[in-house]
Amino acid sequence: MTRLLGNTAALYVRGIVALACGVFASRWVIASLGTEGYGIYVLLCGVTAIAIFANDVASRATERYLAVAVGRGEDVRAWFGTSVVIHGALALALVCLGYPLAVLAVWKWLSIPAGWGADAAGMLRWLFVSSAVVVANTPCRNAMAAYGRIGEVAIWGCVCPCVNLAAAAWMVAHSGRWPVFYVMALACGTIAAEAIVFVRSNCLFRECRVSRLVRPDAARVRAILRFSLWRLGAEMGAMVGKQGLTILVNKVLGPVWNASLGIARAVSNHADSLAVSFGNSLVPQLANEAGAGDVARLARSTERYSFVMAAVFLFFAVPIAVSMEDIFVLWLDQVPPGAVTCAWWLMSALAFGEGSRSFFDAVTASGKVPRLYVACGILQAGMLVAAGLAWWLGYGFDGMMAGVFLMQVALSTVSVVLAERRIGTSWRRWLLRTVAPLGGAVGVAVLAGGLVRMWMLEAGAVWRTLLASGMAMLVFLVGCWRAGRFWLRRGGEA
Repeated sequence: MTRLLGNTAALYVRGIVALACGVFASRWVIASLGTEGYGIYVLLCGVTAIAIFANDVASRATERYLAVAVGRGEDVRAWFGTSVVIHGALALALVCLGYPLAVLAVWKWLSIPAGWGADAAGMLRWLFVSSAVVVANTPCRNAMAAYGRIGEVAIWGCVCPCVNLAAAAWMVAHSGRWPVFYVMALACGTIAAEAIVFVRSNCLFRECRVSRLVRPDAARVRAILRFSLWRLGAEMGAMVGKQGLTILVNKVLGPVWNASLGIARAVSNHADSLAVSFGNSLVPQLANEAGAGDVARLARSTERYSFVMAAVFLFFAVPIAVSMEDIFVLWLDQVPPGAVTCAWWLMSALAFGEGSRSFFDAVTASGKVPRLYVACGILQAGMLVAAGLAWWLGYGFDGMMAGVFLMQVALSTVSVVLAERRIGTSWRRWLLRTVAPLGGAVGVAVLAGGLVRMWMLEAGAVWRTLLASGMAMLVFLVGCWRAGRFWLRRGGEA
């Protein structure tokens, strides 16, 4: 527990730094690049994410096997050596194959406005350089996480948001055309953070030293590939759903609406950063428990932390949601169309996602993943289908986001139900001890914040935002505290 709290605290610090830097940086970046330029940047980030999805698949597998080996007390050198070979090959493939294909996709299939061609090419090049470094250094990050050092990785990751803020401040203070400079600065920050992690992992763990690498074991390679193939379904579904939505919006609405989607995702991710930090610190612990063979403890941890992760996310999301319109007006010089309602839908989807994430991670740690990954892949790809269907039926951008929310609810339900069959959790307890209490707390908090906001319609936007959001946060905190006591009285530890 001490290690979990320490890692969570470190990850929270990174989340707070990212949130604080992101609030100012996003405003300055949009002011410097313009709505159209920022939309192109969001689009190219989506293309890059598609290109590195294979590493995401393999990373989950290698991280899981490294953490399980640590939980069993095994020598992890063979697993680390295998992961070095796998991720090194993926980094090489990204540079030699992924980048040319991405260039082809950008110039042949996507809508790049006239006059942005050279900037788009420069941004894409730097995005791939930084991504290749991240892919190659994946084994060192996974080893740090497996040994409970994920908090230190997070602290060094603070370099990236700080560089983001510094670059944004420079751009807004100097006139000029800065899109390539901005992405180059972000790439340099990413590479610096990865270099620090590489050096630290080599200093802390002998398994990570180049001189002590062990040749890949055929059985371990097969195990990672088998796990990765099942994970591939889930990751491909996520890629199709999330990045496909970015491309769909670009094709049917244009880059300006990409900016709306990007802003909504940025706000939602800022609110989610602390819950994600807690979840990331929890993943290796669940894998360690699975490796030790303590299934009962794994089930208790899963149900307990489901409530905690959802509550942490909602503590920040509810106040933002209550004053979303005022926040956007104060934050941005020009609010993209549909950004407010898009952020509301995405936050609602993330609430269900965080509430069920521990169930997904626990099943992953157990290794019993085929049905879960196939179902999740189908449902995440279904987000794109639902969005496209809503657009075809004439429900517009808001209908597209509503379709994404409904598919996330279905995905969360499937994760919880399958976890009951794999590790012995209960979907009924999840509904009674997580969804219902937190849902009630959210409803009361939104009502209280909304009443304050209506009462202060004639006041300034700053005071209206502070008082309405503060009231919503206070009411939710009280409701969450009472819900937590109810959870424990009902046997949250059992």
